[in-house]
Amino acid sequence: VLRLPQTNSRPRKVRAVRAEVKRWWSIDLPDAQSLPDDPEDCCVGMQADIGPVGEEGADTFDFEVCTPSGIARRLDSQGRPVWSRGTLIVGRFSWETVEAALNQYVRSVEGRDWSEVASRLSRFMYWEFEDYREQA
Repeated sequence: VLRLPQTNSRPRKVRAVRAEVKRWWSIDLPDAQSLPDDPEDCCVGMQADIGPVGEEGADTFDFEVCTPSGIARRLDSQGRPVWSRGTLIVGRFSWETVEAALNQYVRSVEGRDWSEVASRLSRFMYWEFEDYREQA
């Protein structure tokens, strides 16, 4: 029978990095009181500064908020398929709906470090450093 030596050390618990929205805004609307001409037929560009919970730093993530009819207008006359990443689909644009969805998604993401968290966030949003490579 092989006996392993006993140790008093316990495996270290790695603390997960979690994300939070620091601030967010529309790149298409002048302010948070403005609405698109037709909130049920639109696509609105958005940006969010997202960073680790409790820290000052943040990276910028881009996404678009579209209604189904806003997406349908993007199809050409032949109705060819359109790829869509970085799009939050809503029935009707409202700041409250976007804020709730954004916060819910961001709070659900965690990882071993910020790079892993940002990479996971970029599955649905465009991360400013997504294809960044350091020069040698």
